[in-house]
Amino acid sequence: MDTFVAIANALDVSADTLLIDVVAHSVTGVTNELTEKIEKLPIKEQKKIIKVIHTLLEE
Repeated sequence: MDTFVAIANALDVSADTLLIDVVAHSVTGVTNELTEKIEKLPIKEQKKIIKVIHTLLEE
């Protein structure tokens, strides 16, 4: 466990980010983390990212 925490700290990511492929509920943690990162960006950059996400989600 100490090694796992050390890796997460070294990469500066959450445990959810590291476990996204193996833990079912980790997607929520990752989306929350991404939301926080996006909110810190300038509005112009936020709009670009949201536009890309909307494009990827279109069917």
